[in-house]
Amino acid sequence: QNYLGSRLLNPGEATPEVVLVNPTQADVTHAPTTLPSSIPTDLPQASPSPAPTTQIISVKASSYSPAGSLAIPDGQAIRGVAEKDGYVFMLNKVGELYIFDLKTANPQQSFEVYSEPAGKLSLNAANGLLRNQDTLYAYGNTGIQVIDISDPSNPSIGNELNDLSAINLIQYDDYLVATGNERIVVYDASRPGAPQLVSRLSTGPGSINFAAAIYADMLYVGRFESEKGRGLMMVYDFKDPSYLQLAQRIDTSELAYHILIMGEHLITCASDHITLWDLSRIDYPKFLSSERGKARVCVADGENLIANGLVLKPGFESLDKVQDFNSQMGLEDASEDVQRELLPYGSAVNPQFVFLAQSSRLLILARLSE
Repeated sequence: QNYLGSRLLNPGEATPEVVLVNPTQADVTHAPTTLPSSIPTDLPQASPSPAPTTQIISVKASSYSPAGSLAIPDGQAIRGVAEKDGYVFMLNKVGELYIFDLKTANPQQSFEVYSEPAGKLSLNAANGLLRNQDTLYAYGNTGIQVIDISDPSNPSIGNELNDLSAINLIQYDDYLVATGNERIVVYDASRPGAPQLVSRLSTGPGSINFAAAIYADMLYVGRFESEKGRGLMMVYDFKDPSYLQLAQRIDTSELAYHILIMGEHLITCASDHITLWDLSRIDYPKFLSSERGKARVCVADGENLIANGLVLKPGFESLDKVQDFNSQMGLEDASEDVQRELLPYGSAVNPQFVFLAQSSRLLILARLSE
């Protein structure tokens, strides 16, 4: 039977064969029944493309100023960040979740380093964080841990979802989409504290799904194929989340660590390039332009796109540079040596600040009004 899709597996049922249907050619792959135990961190760097749901805050900013940084006491590399009611949650690579109280932080203050957390939790997941109302999800090699942050000063660990080795996690309406080693998993998160499995899609041996975004019921996934050593953009029909169907496979050369939707544009954020795509045809994004930039951390803030050392604004067919951290902010090494590992780095925004996770610190940016 030739099909591409996903469905809920019965307990103990083996992962089915998945047929990846290219618009011109079928490519049959057999997915393993077990996942690799860890995420590889030594991916080869593909050559750049030719010439390639974070919370959106409506505040407009013409530029940004460094307001401070958070430093993890144990010195471990930072992987993820989330914020609620002035409390900032920062996750490191060994699964330590630190809670910082920044309720009194002032965007007008001089640069301040925060190094004394208000609390700490030890988790199994250590690749990133996603906040959904009063719930925080920590995801990593063991799956997804659910954390109650209704009282952000005193979070409590809930259940754990062990359906994949997760590299990234996004929210779309009442759904969560987790991407990782050889799988894409969809959950019903209409009850944020108790996500329910909707579907699991096996994506083939050696496939690593790094990033995802959804627009007009199309799911866009940034994938690295180990055998070919190249980055791809996979486009799936998301109208029925219980049965994902492949619509398109695009060779982008570079791996997207983050995929963002801004207006009618799709943006892929890679190690050395940020790329703008047109979504006039939602099943086949069209390349428009690309800018050099370190973008293993990448976040939309209103009309601006912020990466390490760079602020861009998507135009009709190009990415316009708004600010360069190094030259305009006086920050040393703002874009160098801050993305040491080949994994997506997290970010968060609130009405006062933008938080960017970097290897050794979390950089806090304050908005400057137009």
